[in-house]
Amino acid sequence: MLNKDLGVDLEVFASPLNSTFPTFCSAYPDTDACFGSIGSFFDFSPRSGSYECNPPFVLSVMDKMSIHINELFEKSEGPLSFV
Repeated sequence: MLNKDLGVDLEVFASPLNSTFPTFCSAYPDTDACFGSIGSFFDFSPRSGSYECNPPFVLSVMDKMSIHINELFEKSEGPLSFV
């Protein structure tokens, strides 16, 4: 379990139908907010923590995700990981 073993407590590419955590990032925060979405991963700026990252397997999304994660690592203020 990612939560127990790695401290993951938020999925960064989820939906109300597949999220296993009470809060998550989603592609449609306007309609998903009432189900726990905190917005798009690309607007998410954690400074520390551990997050599950299972993006759609679309090259442009995966490239954008990699760039965003690298920027987050550069700005981190504590331990930060993406699984």
